[in-house]
Amino acid sequence: MIALVCEHKNKNKHGKNRNGSQRWKCRDCKATISDKHVPSGPLGDMQADPDKVFLALNLLCEGTAVAAASRITGLKHTTITKAIKLVGAKCERFFDEYVKDVDCNVAEVDEIWEKVGCLERNRTKTKLKGYVGDCWTFFGICADSKLVLAYESGRRTGETADTFLTKLRRSIAGRVQITSDGLPAYKHGIPFKFLSDVDYSILIKTYKNEQIEKRYSPAQINTVERISQFGNPDMNRCSTSYVERFNLTVRTALKRFNRLSVGYSKDVDVHRAMLSIWICFYNFSKKHSTVKTTPAISAGLTDRKWTIREISEWEII
Repeated sequence: MIALVCEHKNKNKHGKNRNGSQRWKCRDCKATISDKHVPSGPLGDMQADPDKVFLALNLLCEGTAVAAASRITGLKHTTITKAIKLVGAKCERFFDEYVKDVDCNVAEVDEIWEKVGCLERNRTKTKLKGYVGDCWTFFGICADSKLVLAYESGRRTGETADTFLTKLRRSIAGRVQITSDGLPAYKHGIPFKFLSDVDYSILIKTYKNEQIEKRYSPAQINTVERISQFGNPDMNRCSTSYVERFNLTVRTALKRFNRLSVGYSKDVDVHRAMLSIWICFYNFSKKHSTVKTTPAISAGLTDRKWTIREISEWEII
């Protein structure tokens, strides 16, 4: 015997499912069917309230921990984490599209330390899987507009530095003066990446070895040495003060970079995604007290402020 298959041609609307897709009920076979769900909007197939999600992301950009943002908005921890990964990927693409061929006369580069999962000394003893231990983030900023030109997170190795310098070269148009510390990866990498379009200087600080409070107070600077490494740099502008002050802003405004706290990143993918969101927030949303506007407007990349929500909707517009 051959069973006839109902084609559900005689059907009525029957509400909507949890994804917001239309449900139908067949009059003939009484079956309930749904239209195919097509994810739309800046959050894709996430069912959380977008207003609450972007409120949570803005709280994170202002120095709030994920747990605190969860308590304020009522969203689950896992929902916020999923939103960080989703919006972080969009912010990274937005950054790559907008921050390129920037007119920058003087740039400064430096790196900042943070841990993921555990301290480096405990990496071999921990049961955590994947990337754990030390995580260094390389930053390059324009000394005039305070714009973040490039960033990269990973081990403090030549490979990570090479990826960072490749991004830095792509972001700067024309000749530039760059100042860095004495990291060997910079000494060889910057002249190699920029060739004849760079005036490169190194600033090396020597700290005193003897100090009473070693953990909570910064070491006292003993000497500062400025070295002209490549090209013809203006030694009066040989400085890393702006990028070091930017490092303080990162540690203050991004909870996972706070020292001696439990707010550090537990997953490297979330760490990198949240960093992308915050960098876009810093460049395009946050008014800088020195330039009196956002760094992106100061650098001539845009003519208005962007919100995190607008950046996440950018590909849809």
